[in-house]
Amino acid sequence: MNKPVIAGIDILSVLFVSFMTIPPVYANSAATAKGCFVFTYNGKIIGKVLCNPKANDLETVFKGSCTLQFYYNGKPDGSSQPCPKGANDVEAFWGKTPTGVIAITKCVWTENGKPIGTCTVPTNPYPNQFKFVTVAIAYVQWTYNGKVIGTVKAPSHANDIEFKIK
Repeated sequence: MNKPVIAGIDILSVLFVSFMTIPPVYANSAATAKGCFVFTYNGKIIGKVLCNPKANDLETVFKGSCTLQFYYNGKPDGSSQPCPKGANDVEAFWGKTPTGVIAITKCVWTENGKPIGTCTVPTNPYPNQFKFVTVAIAYVQWTYNGKVIGTVKAPSHANDIEFKIK
C-alpha cells in the first residue's frame, strides 16, 4: 500500500476509536427545560425565584429533620417522604423520561455528600416539582452531571424550598 492510503486508514481508525470512546451525556434537559426554586419560610416565599437553564441537578444542604413531597403540575405525586437518619443533603436530578418528557427522574439522600439512600421518585407520572421542608437550609448547589456550576446561600431563616421544572 502506498503512504497516503495508509495515512488515510490511520486517520479513520483514530476518528472511529475517538468516536466510540466518547462517554454518553445522560442528562440533556439543559437545552429544553430549566429548574427553578425559591426559598420559603414556613411556606411563605422569601426572595425571588432562581433558575439555571444549564443545570440538571439541584442539591439542598440542610440541618434537622425533613420531609420531601413530589408534585406533578401542582398536585401531590406519591407520598411525603421523611429524610433518613444522618441525611443532611438531598439531590434531585431531572432529564428526559422514557416517554420524552422532562421531569425529576432520580433523587438521592446524602450525608456530607456521600449517598446514604434513594428517595422514591414516582413514575406514573414522573414529578415536575417538589417541596422540601426542614428546620434550616444552609445552601443550594446547581450542578450539571454532578459538577457544581453554582451555589446559592440560603437566607438565614429559610426552612423550605419549592422547586419546579419550567
